[in-house]
Amino acid sequence: MMIPLLQLHSGLELVEIKLPETSPVAGRSVREVLLPAESLISLIVDPGGVPRMPSGDTRLNAGDALVVVSRKESLDMLREQLIGSTHGLDT
Repeated sequence: MMIPLLQLHSGLELVEIKLPETSPVAGRSVREVLLPAESLISLIVDPGGVPRMPSGDTRLNAGDALVVVSRKESLDMLREQLIGSTHGLDT
């Protein structure tokens, strides 16, 4: 699920994306994930509510909530890359 948090200037948005069990990036490091241009994972909150600043070596796990800055026009691609199929998911 993707939740819009804040619209920033210059067409950027801050969104929260919760990684489902079926996420194609679960178990991979941040470095291994190909994000759209000008997108950045700025915070990860694990299922226990513990926030952490990600590095390239940080592993992404199902249940993690990612706070991501991305261009508005890249949000569909971001959702597809982090969640998988966009069919039937909230925007």
